[in-house]
Amino acid sequence: MDLGGGSVQLAYAAEEKHVKAAPEGYFKAMTSGSKKYHVYVYSHLGFGIMAARAAVLGSANGAPSPCVPTGHSGTYEYGGKTHNVTGGSTPANATECKRVVNGVLAPDTKCGKVVRQTDCSFNGAWDGSRGPGTGKFYLSSYLFDRVTQAGLVDPGEPSGTTTPGEILKVAEKACEMTVDQIAVEYRDVDAKDAPYYCHDLSYAHSLLTVGYKIHDEDVVTLIGRKQDGGLGVDVYVFSHDVMDRFVPVGELTDHIVVSKQEDELWAMPRNGRAEAPLVLVTFDAMVEEARRHPLPNTGLQTERVGEAGVWCGFEGWRFLHW
Repeated sequence: MDLGGGSVQLAYAAEEKHVKAAPEGYFKAMTSGSKKYHVYVYSHLGFGIMAARAAVLGSANGAPSPCVPTGHSGTYEYGGKTHNVTGGSTPANATECKRVVNGVLAPDTKCGKVVRQTDCSFNGAWDGSRGPGTGKFYLSSYLFDRVTQAGLVDPGEPSGTTTPGEILKVAEKACEMTVDQIAVEYRDVDAKDAPYYCHDLSYAHSLLTVGYKIHDEDVVTLIGRKQDGGLGVDVYVFSHDVMDRFVPVGELTDHIVVSKQEDELWAMPRNGRAEAPLVLVTFDAMVEEARRHPLPNTGLQTERVGEAGVWCGFEGWRFLHW
C-alpha cells in the first residue's frame, strides 16, 4: 500500500477464482518464469494525503475543523484552490476528525450492481479478492513518514512494524496539541506540516481501518525510502526479508526483474517475451538504473504496457511489484 500526495494505491496477488468474479479493470496478469500471477492493482486518485487534506479541511468551508489544532488559522492550497483552515477554541479531536475523514472516504458507496458491500473498500472501489497472502500489509511513502515521525518506527531502519491501533493512539495525542507543541514533541515534522499532523495521523488510521478494513490489532510493516540528493529522486529502502517476499521482484527501464535469490536478481529484457533468457542483475545495479531514468513526478498515475507485461509508475516513483 503506497500513500502518495495525490493518490493511494493497493496491490496484491490473488487466486484465479477471484479474478473471474471481479469487475473488469482490477487485475493485471504478470508472469515469473513459468508461473502466472493475478495481481490486484487499484489507484484511488484524489485520496493521497495532500488531496485528502483539501477534501477534509475544505469541507469545513472556513469554519473550525476538528482536524486542526486549536488556535491555528491559515490557508491550505491544493489543486489550484485555497482553503481557509481554522482550529476551534477547544483542542482538535481525533475521533471527530475521523468522522469527517470517513465521510470523505465514503466506505458505503456501492462498487457494483451485484457485488456484496463487504467486497467494497471505499469510494466505490471493489476489493473482494483478498486471500491468505494479504494477511501481511506493507505500507510506504507518507504512511512511513508520518508513523516514523510519531516514534512508532525507527526512521533509521529500512522497515519496522506497528498496528493501526497504535497509530490511533498517537493521533489522539497529537490532536490535543497546539501547532507549537507539535513542533516541539515531533521534531521531524516540517513546520508546514505541523498544522495538519492531527489530520494526517487520523487519515492514516481511517484509511487503514475504514478504507481497507485492516483491524486495529493487525500488525503492518512500514517500508522506508531515502532521498538521493544528487538526482532528487527517492529510492525505496527494503530489508532483505521484505525483498524476499516480492514476486516478481520489480521493474526497471531496461529489464523486468522476475526472481530474487539471496542478493542476486534475475531479470529479462523489457521487450523480451516470457521465454527470453534471464540475466543476473545486482540490487545496486537495479537502484542505479532506476536513478538514471526517474519517472516524472506528476502526482498522477501513469501506466505503460509492453510485450513482457504491465508495469506502472505512481507519484513519480518506480515500484517493485509483488
